[in-house]
Amino acid sequence: MLWRSVYDMVNHDGLEHAGYLSFLLMLTIFPFLVFITALLGFFGNEQLGNLLVNIILNSSWASFIDSLKPRILEITSTPPQSLLTIAILSALWTASSIFEGIRTILNRAYRVTETPNYLLRRLFSIIEFLIAISFSIGLAIILVVVPQVSGFVIDLFSIKNPAVINFLSIESGTMRFVILVGFAYLLVANVYHKLPNRKSRLISAFPGTILVMAGWYLASFLFKYYLVHFPQVNVIYGSIAGVIISLLYFYICSIIFIVGAEFNYYMEKFFRMKK
Repeated sequence: MLWRSVYDMVNHDGLEHAGYLSFLLMLTIFPFLVFITALLGFFGNEQLGNLLVNIILNSSWASFIDSLKPRILEITSTPPQSLLTIAILSALWTASSIFEGIRTILNRAYRVTETPNYLLRRLFSIIEFLIAISFSIGLAIILVVVPQVSGFVIDLFSIKNPAVINFLSIESGTMRFVILVGFAYLLVANVYHKLPNRKSRLISAFPGTILVMAGWYLASFLFKYYLVHFPQVNVIYGSIAGVIISLLYFYICSIIFIVGAEFNYYMEKFFRMKK
């Protein structure tokens, strides 16, 4: 079933679509983060936006976008006011493009042939982008609230076990990792569930989501190993190697994401036949 999913990913132009998605991801990063920090700053929560940006940039996978970090930190910490209007409009349009691109890919993977007209799809994409922003802000709030709740629980139950305290402490990284992985899982599952132009149950997106999460983890490990032991990218691309590495990483992750969609299709088909 997994092999068939890989075969159909290639047959449905998944390799070409993955390149398109990696390009759009590169375009979306800057306006997306500026949009969040500007929105939170408007409501007087600039520190919350900076916290979310720093958590994202300090995560292990973000080592593949090291070349982008300085500029991201620069424009999110003190974004010029003249930039904000442009960034918001750019984020809305670019994000609608990436959601539309993902929707097109998922429609092919799920064999959807009837779709709404272009303008309606664009409207849906903008709404979906705003929902993704809400998800991200919710994640930031959770990462602020959890340490306070964890401290309260430790004091309330007089917990002395170092292992339990280490797990509950957000500073240890374990709890933060669990939260980020859980957020990523829910995000991917909802993308598989909500974006295609078809009706389905959320649970039907779980097999592909599990496959994608495992695939991203393995790909990150292998790609990091490749960069350390086979530095051809730096030799070939020189000063722009950092940008190329980011694009390559996005490309690999996009391929795995498309395979996950094809896998969901076959798992749904399998369980329908079993009934």
